[in-house]
Amino acid sequence: GEGFARVYDGSVDIGAFEFQPRFVEIDVKPGSDPNSINLAANGVIAVAIFTTGDFDASLVDASTVVFAGASAVHSALEDVDGDGDLDLVLHFRVEDTNLADIYAQLLADDLDEDGILDSNHQTTEVSLIGQTATDEYFQGFDDLDLFLSGKNLRELLEDLAEAGVI
Repeated sequence: GEGFARVYDGSVDIGAFEFQPRFVEIDVKPGSDPNSINLAANGVIAVAIFTTGDFDASLVDASTVVFAGASAVHSALEDVDGDGDLDLVLHFRVEDTNLADIYAQLLADDLDEDGILDSNHQTTEVSLIGQTATDEYFQGFDDLDLFLSGKNLRELLEDLAEAGVI
């Protein structure tokens, strides 16, 4: 039925309404390309949700937004793209996200292919989800370049080896 989960108690409900959020335009680290994130840094990651012809970012309920497993610690309306419309910029603490876990898995996958780490930079697509003040669900995606280097990278690789992951 409409509004019920598609998968319930491990079984698929073929009559359930499948949730389809509105797709919105986002930009992680607005103005950067690539969107490189040093996972050893204890800073914040800025993510812009853009106002477009069919989506008003000023209606976003910032308290509902989740990016890479984290809630925003700050939000502000500003014209990020210079089009005269207000966009929403949210800030997420690096340490609150699940990006370190994603990075560790990407490293393990990279090493599993041929036993050689091709790069300490790993690219992944992340999502941002949330809800507007009018109860409309939305989702956006962007690519990130995650990395560690030096001692931080060595320690992570040692931890993964000790855990038997690599």
